[in-house]
Amino acid sequence: MEQKVTGNCAVPIPFASNLFFELHQDDKNTSQYFVKVRYNGNYFNLCDKNSTECPFEEFAQKSRSYLLDFNKECGNKQEFENYELQASTTKHK
Repeated sequence: MEQKVTGNCAVPIPFASNLFFELHQDDKNTSQYFVKVRYNGNYFNLCDKNSTECPFEEFAQKSRSYLLDFNKECGNKQEFENYELQASTTKHK
């Protein structure tokens, strides 16, 4: 089955595809970061642009609408809301 890439979309997505999100630091301005996505070994256009690089802040803003509230989706009680934050700040020996 041949894959068709149109704009920022590729369909159909083959079984066992690879998707890598890469965070890069700008060589000229080290306080700036950008994201690149590698799909099955090839860089993919991002952020509705004809470019494989997307400024980190723009990528984060566009990605927020796709994130799910894990606790809400899974019906967890409110007591588990801060579990991930507490687990990530706990020092391991």
